[in-house]
Amino acid sequence: MKLAVFSRRGDTKIGAVLIDGLLYRYEEESAEEGMAESVFVGKVDRCMGGMEAAFVRVGKDRTVFLPYREMHGVPVPPPSGARVLVQIRRPPAGKKQAYATMDISLAGKYAVLTPVTHKKAVSSRYAESERPAALERMRRLCPDDSGLILRMEAAGADDAAIENEIAVLRARWTEILRIAEGASSPGPVFARPPLEERLLRDLKGGADRILTDDASLLSAAGQAVEFQSGVLEAFDVAGQAKKARDRVHRLPSGGSIVIDPCEALTVVDVNTAGDAGNKKDPEKSRLKTNLEAAREIARLLQARDTGGIIIIDFIDMEQEENRGRVAAAMEEALREDYRKTVIHGFTSLGLMELTRKRG
Repeated sequence: MKLAVFSRRGDTKIGAVLIDGLLYRYEEESAEEGMAESVFVGKVDRCMGGMEAAFVRVGKDRTVFLPYREMHGVPVPPPSGARVLVQIRRPPAGKKQAYATMDISLAGKYAVLTPVTHKKAVSSRYAESERPAALERMRRLCPDDSGLILRMEAAGADDAAIENEIAVLRARWTEILRIAEGASSPGPVFARPPLEERLLRDLKGGADRILTDDASLLSAAGQAVEFQSGVLEAFDVAGQAKKARDRVHRLPSGGSIVIDPCEALTVVDVNTAGDAGNKKDPEKSRLKTNLEAAREIARLLQARDTGGIIIIDFIDMEQEENRGRVAAAMEEALREDYRKTVIHGFTSLGLMELTRKRG
């Protein structure tokens, strides 16, 4: 059972996804937050040749980082004061400023419109055998004046539904250009979709049920929604979200997972249960614990929204076949992930490497 639940606490919206009662996604959004996907009219503040990037002012007290490689249709380096239309690709994190691009993309449930660079592609989630037909479908549906990326969700939709969504995205782009043309100073021209719309848009296969305790969110979701008071408490959403941030997580086998976020990457260590397990066949016990860990790590990466480089130190196994089974289990568990995640395999030291797109 896949549930999407929404609530509001004061000025803060809360959204969560639970599968069979376990938390897979948790997000809070206040009225002041939310830059990723938003589009701004900006003015080049200064250029840093050594960094091959410009700092662009997009508000009175807000500057974003725009690499030269993300610039399209303007000279590089751009002159100071140049007017640019940028989209936030990655929100600010710690001391790092927001990362911006001029390659505007407008995402829907089935497709992503790319009106600036006219990029044409299909989701990397399509299997190799499915890609030729998906690419042909994308080319057939792609507008002449834009690019298009066909998402995996399009596989379950008919052409009419995708075409209707593309029409909405094109109208959105037209409105962005109209507002930007009339803007007299740096500032926002398109706010990213609300939390409930984004969460449902990115939910693989949709939700079996959508629940909320805030009547104002019933119509905003655009889907059949059930009202249930105390929905967060009913599924212990806050408690699960807090527990997901713990450093140590216990496994049914008695083993454990230890998660240590670092500046450059996140390290995950899988530990055995001491002397517990099958002493006659320790390899079988290690495999069992690693398979449990793979599924739980995949869930926790989503619940914590961990991004960037991730290194996992599974329990050492002697058989290469078993490493393959663990990698396959991890890949299967990440199928529900709403962010792009790539498993790069095991290193010579037996560490699994993977990358997950940051929010």
